[in-house]
Amino acid sequence: MRGRWKGCAFTYSFSNADPVRYIGTDRFLDTVDCPGPECYQSFGRYNAFVMEKWRNGETRPVMAEFYNWYGKGHETDLRGFWQNAIHGKCFYNFALHQIFGQPSWYYRWSWEPGRWEKAQEVFRRVRAHEDLYAVSPSAANVAVMGSERSSVAFKEQVYYQVSTLVRTDQNLLAVWTALQESQIPADVVFAETATARKLAKYDVIYLTDAKLLTDAEGAVLRDWVKAGGTLIAE
Repeated sequence: MRGRWKGCAFTYSFSNADPVRYIGTDRFLDTVDCPGPECYQSFGRYNAFVMEKWRNGETRPVMAEFYNWYGKGHETDLRGFWQNAIHGKCFYNFALHQIFGQPSWYYRWSWEPGRWEKAQEVFRRVRAHEDLYAVSPSAANVAVMGSERSSVAFKEQVYYQVSTLVRTDQNLLAVWTALQESQIPADVVFAETATARKLAKYDVIYLTDAKLLTDAEGAVLRDWVKAGGTLIAE
């Protein structure tokens, strides 16, 4: 599914608050041009976390579906637009009629005047400084690590299309957020895709679910620790 044709790119949208439903989902990340998680939140820390999670430490764009009707006003709308530009490197809006300068007949209740100008502000600034917002390798030397098995095994409640966050994902989000607020850039990586090459750039890894590692994944982490890495594991 890789490749572009006439300006088009392949994406895959995870329509879920917790994108991990089935083991093996992480393999999509390396077969599409741009994963597109849908997390039913537009401007909070979790939205940025999900985009970094599906970047999986690699140099790739991520499209996070943006829900304008959850915005509390233009400040949060603007924050959501910028999160997509900074963390996702691209933009996907659930319904463009929520942004346009004039309301449409459809879902008019989710439209607000002035939102179009806020979107333009972000797009124009990014276009004027494309080199600052291009997809580039992460400079983080810290990573928080989870696994698909933990998300599936500890899933507590499933609603129509939406799953509540599970404890292991809450742990990941809390640690990642704390690191960001401490001015420590950190990647989010999957244990299933951990290799010696991928882990070599990190000095510290925080692991939320050590008991669910496979023997092969554990061996990769042991070799990384022997090489000088610092592992903090639950």
